[in-house]
This record gives sequence, structure tokens and C-alpha cells, in this order.
Amino acid sequence: MKTKKQQRGIYITLVVLIGIIALVVGLLIFQQHEADKQTVADLKATVLTPPRAVVPFNLTYETNKNFSNASLYGHWTFMFFGYTRCPDVCPTTMSVLNNAYEYIKESGLTLPQVIFVSVDPTRDNSEYLQRYVRYFNDDFMGITGTEAQVEALTKDLGVVYMKVTPKGEAYQGQSSTYLIDHSGVILLFNPQGNLRAVFTMPHDANQIASEYSVILNNK
Repeated sequence: MKTKKQQRGIYITLVVLIGIIALVVGLLIFQQHEADKQTVADLKATVLTPPRAVVPFNLTYETNKNFSNASLYGHWTFMFFGYTRCPDVCPTTMSVLNNAYEYIKESGLTLPQVIFVSVDPTRDNSEYLQRYVRYFNDDFMGITGTEAQVEALTKDLGVVYMKVTPKGEAYQGQSSTYLIDHSGVILLFNPQGNLRAVFTMPHDANQIASEYSVILNNK
């Protein structure tokens, strides 16, 4: 049988624990309240107000399926431009997008489309492109088009890319061996098919997911 002193000690411990739990819950509620109060002006991403219309475009995915402005309607869409032979920026960014996508899914927010657009249509055929994006996430989609189609869209969106031929004897006479320097931005389109936000490097999955939430709350 516990003494009164022991019982009092247990009681005090319980009171302290309850106080700590209440404090933690209060802080979490406060943080959520502060997050809900955030506006697009507080974000690291550049948010376009009003959202900007996109020129008409036509690209393809899988086996000659059309991907155009209409494919953006009814969805929030993250879009990243790169190429499958990219040695660093592309795999890193795709991994970040996968993590951000999972965070968004866990939070119960509206799931966006995630689109990888190849700026290397000569080497990135549809089959190879789909294998590449699904390595990161089965829900991601890889699209491309002719060089003229890709160039027209990138110019409108301010995405820059350029072929670079590596120097050295090992590469001489190999016209198919080249790298592509390209912008590392991630673009966010709203369900009306307009450009809503631009995320610049360096990319962080938590930041992208949390700022996506703020943008949804400030439609």
C-alpha cells in the first residue's frame, strides 16, 4: 500500500504530464492556426496573381496519347522539365517531387498530377520515358513531343535548355553523346490550366508540400 507521500508524488507527476500534453497540443493547434493564416506573399515560391494563361500546346505520352492544355483542366499539376539521361538535377528533383507527393497524400490534400516533360525527344521515346518516371512514382507521367513542340512550350513558360557536347577524345564523332543544361524550376498549374506558381532551386519536399497547401487555401 502506497503512503500518502507516494500518492502525492504520483498525483503531481500526473498533473505535470497532463500539463505538458496540454502545452504540446496547444502549440500544435497554434502552429496549424498560424499556417492557416499564411498567404501566398509569405511563400518562398513565386506565386502568380492572377495566374497566367499558357499558350496552346500539344505533346504526347505513352503511345501517342495527346497531352494538351485540356489535360491540365480539373487538376492541380506540378510540372518539371528535364531528360532521362540527366546525371544529377533530374533524379534529385524527381525524388523530391515523390517525397512531396507522399507528404501531400498523407495530409489528405487534393492530390496533384506530377508531369515530367522531356526536353530530349530525340533520345527519350515514350516507352523509355514512362519507365523512367515510374521508377520514382507509379502515378507520375512522362510526356514529350517534337523538338518544335517542346521548344514552343518552354519558351512560353520561361524554361531554358541547351545541348552541351562534352569535351575530350572519347566523345569525338559521337553526335548522340551530349548533355543538356536546363532550368531546374518546378511549375504549378491550377485546375483552370493556368500557371499559378514557380518553385526555384534548391528544392525541398516539405517546403513544396506545405506551400502547396497554402496555395490551395488561397485560391
